[in-house]
Amino acid sequence: MEKGNRTGIRRRLLAAGLTLAMLAAMLGAGTVSAKEETAPAEAYWSSFARDSGNAAVVDSKLPASLDEMEMILYGQEENLVSQDPIIVGERMYLVVASAGSSRRPVFDTLAVYDLEGNRLKETKLYGRTGYFSRICYGDGKIFVLLSDRIQAFDAETLESLWLTPAENQMLCTITYNDGYIYTGYTSGGSGGTGATEGAYVCLSTEDEDPSKTDEVKDYVWKSETGGYYWAGGVVVGSRIYFAGDSGVLYSHHLTEDIVYDAYDLGDLVRSNLIYDATTNRLIVATKNTAQLFTIELNRDGTFNRQTVRRTAEGVIGGVTGGVSAYNGRIYVPSGGMHALSSSFAVLDAETLEAAYYVEGLSSQSVPLITTAYASAENSRTVYVYAIDYVSGVGYVFEDQPGQTEYKEVMKIGTDVEIGGKRYRATGYNSSSFKADQYGNLYMIGGSNTYFGTYNGADYETGAASYALTVFRNVNAEFTAQDVENAISLLPGAQEAEYTDKKAVLAAEKRYEGLAPAEQTKVSNAAALTALTDRMDALTASLVAQAEAEIAKIPADITLADEAAVETASFLYGSLLEEDKRLVAGRETLAAAVEALYDLKGSIDGLIENIALLPDAAEVTAQDKAAVNELWAAFQALSEADRERVTNADRLLAAKDKLQELDDLVLLPSVEEKIAALPSAAQATLLEDEEAVKAVYEEFAALHANVQAQAAGREKLEAVYQAILGYRAAVDEIDRLIWNELDPQNITLADRETVAAIAAKYAALRDSEKACVQYYDDVIDAQAIIASLEKGVIPALVFDNIRDTDRDYTVSGEGYSITFNGLEIVRPADFRYGMTLGDTANSAAIEKLAEDPFAFSFDQSGAFPGRAAVELSVGGPDGQRVLYRYVADSGRAEKVQTVTVAGGKALLTLEEGGEYFIAVTLTTEAAPDSPSGEGVPSTGEATAAGGMILLALGALAALLAAKRGRR
Repeated sequence: MEKGNRTGIRRRLLAAGLTLAMLAAMLGAGTVSAKEETAPAEAYWSSFARDSGNAAVVDSKLPASLDEMEMILYGQEENLVSQDPIIVGERMYLVVASAGSSRRPVFDTLAVYDLEGNRLKETKLYGRTGYFSRICYGDGKIFVLLSDRIQAFDAETLESLWLTPAENQMLCTITYNDGYIYTGYTSGGSGGTGATEGAYVCLSTEDEDPSKTDEVKDYVWKSETGGYYWAGGVVVGSRIYFAGDSGVLYSHHLTEDIVYDAYDLGDLVRSNLIYDATTNRLIVATKNTAQLFTIELNRDGTFNRQTVRRTAEGVIGGVTGGVSAYNGRIYVPSGGMHALSSSFAVLDAETLEAAYYVEGLSSQSVPLITTAYASAENSRTVYVYAIDYVSGVGYVFEDQPGQTEYKEVMKIGTDVEIGGKRYRATGYNSSSFKADQYGNLYMIGGSNTYFGTYNGADYETGAASYALTVFRNVNAEFTAQDVENAISLLPGAQEAEYTDKKAVLAAEKRYEGLAPAEQTKVSNAAALTALTDRMDALTASLVAQAEAEIAKIPADITLADEAAVETASFLYGSLLEEDKRLVAGRETLAAAVEALYDLKGSIDGLIENIALLPDAAEVTAQDKAAVNELWAAFQALSEADRERVTNADRLLAAKDKLQELDDLVLLPSVEEKIAALPSAAQATLLEDEEAVKAVYEEFAALHANVQAQAAGREKLEAVYQAILGYRAAVDEIDRLIWNELDPQNITLADRETVAAIAAKYAALRDSEKACVQYYDDVIDAQAIIASLEKGVIPALVFDNIRDTDRDYTVSGEGYSITFNGLEIVRPADFRYGMTLGDTANSAAIEKLAEDPFAFSFDQSGAFPGRAAVELSVGGPDGQRVLYRYVADSGRAEKVQTVTVAGGKALLTLEEGGEYFIAVTLTTEAAPDSPSGEGVPSTGEATAAGGMILLALGALAALLAAKRGRR
């Protein structure tokens, strides 16, 4: 991790104050028409999700039937190839493809539209963006993820302000908070299941050099903790929480390079985190292990490990995108690109059990929720909007606490009539619905460049991929009854807390949007007034508390001021973005935070703070943030400076004690898993190896003091050692087979090796025998050896070497026969015995030649293929002639000329029978004409024969991969 510089805090605060003044002036002027072009104002949808909490919950009246929909902007008609939009005031910002085609779009333009679908202005980007680029609004700026960096623009003028350093792929949600943005990058890949490398980073949004449009900013901090792919962080109070491909959830300081806590989720996170303020829990889901966690936060930003909840196996599928939560329910899409597919799940937030599933909806969408139709009478019914990945169909269904089955509201099909016009959409859609304050619904199409089903009856080319369509709800205007319903769902003024302020302000805004005559129909308007007064009072109180704590911070910061700085930071961080601007002295707080952590990072400051830690035996979970903060400072030192920290052992002991306390929370789960394991005698390699090793690995990761307390640790050790023993025995057999046996060259010389391996195999239990990978080679070898002992090379041998350049040789007294795999044309059993000298017709042969060397094969007829036969024939070296003896006629047929060297002759033959080698035939035996010697069989095929052999060879090549492992 590394830390950059931050400057110009006062200038940033002054700019923010001007923005607040402009916003107040606009709000005071009354409701702005969607048709008016105005300067960027309050963001209704500021990032990939709606806000820095990654919520996707709106109060606008979104369409609830096809009949009340019309299209403001139809991307297929406009060929508007785009990426996820954001809504700021009366404007829509999005990245569009300004070149290329719908098949190969090039995203390199930032465009601004009004909310009637009219393009107002655009500007070229510094570079290209990827297919999943995210943009974000904050501090009067638009932040765009290019393929390898971020570019910032002035939201009003679209003037480029700055760039970040070039990195790898940037595919994450950008989170904005109080003058800073947070996002991550990845080393790339195709988005598959494997983890990637990368980092999560923080940047100041300030334009430090207004004279340049392409200045490259330094990071405030950079957490090199693995890749971040489709992941999004969330700000809660004075902490940023994020998780990515490392599978670790981090609690990090907003502006300093300090990790307060880390929680191992056990798998990649490729989706947004969200924060549920009603339960004070983070909600995070994993990709491959398909688990959802809800994790309670402590006041100091650490995780309450004792109250962590997670879904049971199989409750959800893998998540890539994000989940949504509202009113005690969690909406979990699964499937889509590179995720373990399952149906869309609706969970009870308390039990994390499935209330029901939306069958057929495999989605990568972050579910969009509208509360506009909720009332006390309908049990706070909300409408949920999601897109099916494969088909591109938009699903809309209703939900309320206690509901146990899917209730469809409507489906937005891919070929339907909407507002009198034909609407068509494409499949393979990884996008999410967006909404604006006027009830308009924004939908990006899928990646297909065709309509319908590929090569199906409805298949049609020419579609634009990633086409943006904006649907208007013609019934989106709020009525007095709608506002009354919204107010009825709010808490009473006495029970209301500051965390309710967003909902109260939303209701107030809807009320103020009514005509005066309609406002009189809102029977609970007085309750709304009481609530807004309550919010004003709570805001003033929190602002005053923050200012009071800031006032306690002296000009010259010392370590003794840490409590004051932390308290002020906590109070300031709990305020809404617009309320933070009300805090006088917030620049003092920012400077104090930086000064404090610079001081704590010094060696003297570090030693002083470590000395203030409790003794290791007294360390509790409440000390985690302090210990981890000091640990981060210690780790940031050079090796030489670490040696100067004289009480580092005290810090190490405190860190060790915290691990023990954390692991103690995990112990019941480990003990439960140990109890579920079989005994050492009952365990089998086939069924239990993976589970035993997983539990043992989890146990081994525990602190030694916690291990000593584990119930069943003796059982675990025994079953683990048993599994290791079974595995060693199985692996030894496989290793022997692999190293000692050649399946393509089994001979009688392998008898003892095969017998030894078979004996080891026989000693295994049946459950372990099933785990031996290569024992089929032993079974084949046993069959081959048994056949060889009977004088037969079995057809299996020739099958194994066929179409390979491998030789197989068998020997007898005075001879050897060798077959090469490339010469095998007809695998079959081959009797390899030979008779040398005293053949059946040796007496007759001696009459045909002077001093002949006669021999015969036990094999009659054709060989499996051409063979090289080496014979010990004796006699002088030189040329001789090989003849076949034809018993029926008593004559000799010349086969080939052979050379004798060192008393040995090498022949090539393709069929068995009786042969002899001689210098020449006797005069009486010599034929009357050349044809009298018959047709020689020299192993040279005729042209027709060659074609047949080639055809057989081609057929055999298709099967070659199925034979042998080497």
